[in-house]
Amino acid sequence: MNFEIKNSNLIEKIRVNDMSLYYKDFKALEDVSIIFYEKNITALIGPSGCGKTSLLRTLNRMTDLIIGARVEGQILLDGVDINNGKQDLPFIRKNVGMIFQKPTPFPMSIYDNIKYGVTISRRIRKIEMDEIVEKSLRAAALWSEVKGKLNHSALNLSGGQQQRLCIARALAVKPEVLLMDEPCASLDPISTMQIEDLMRGLKKTLTIIIVTHNMQQAARVSDYSAFMLAENAGDPGRLVEIGKTEDVFTNPVDRRTENYITGRFG
Repeated sequence: MNFEIKNSNLIEKIRVNDMSLYYKDFKALEDVSIIFYEKNITALIGPSGCGKTSLLRTLNRMTDLIIGARVEGQILLDGVDINNGKQDLPFIRKNVGMIFQKPTPFPMSIYDNIKYGVTISRRIRKIEMDEIVEKSLRAAALWSEVKGKLNHSALNLSGGQQQRLCIARALAVKPEVLLMDEPCASLDPISTMQIEDLMRGLKKTLTIIIVTHNMQQAARVSDYSAFMLAENAGDPGRLVEIGKTEDVFTNPVDRRTENYITGRFG
């Protein structure tokens, strides 16, 4: 099946070609081909165990951290294969940031959380760093809540604030893609709404790929949705269908997609 979306106004950011992922002898993903487009939000949906998070982690080589993991096929970022052995891993991670399910602030001040990633690669003057911190916190809709306590521990923030701080930390290094692995799973409804509003604003400049089990969230925030499935326990995850979110949710092409969205399984 051809999973390329036909729209001349779309610009490719990441293209995955016939990609399979192995954890030692276990095949987690099989022959995944998908394109993620600039300045759009794509939701990866499907039941637990279908490989959504595994796919997400291949896109900035987070799978490198897993002993025995290997990727076959191509993952092209701006047309360049990130697994060709010539790509600088810090460059990839800078351009393709990641937000995890559970907020992961560093045990340091709010200011130093933002500063940490920026200063890994270069020295920077205090006045410039101050500007980056403010700009990043504003972009994450957090500045007004923390501007008077930048030297306070980030661990004192609420869960929703911590997640927005993690987003601000990722934004500080100016990524082009933001991967979000169930970023609202541990948050209350108000914090979830704040994160969703934030995503809508960020897609003006970023490509966002989100894994979510929340069908309502996928319908609210994503431009495109990709349904993944592992047919049986132990089978590799495969891409079943991708399209505009409205079409996938109201008129899916594949019966399995319809069964999942309507709650018949998963």
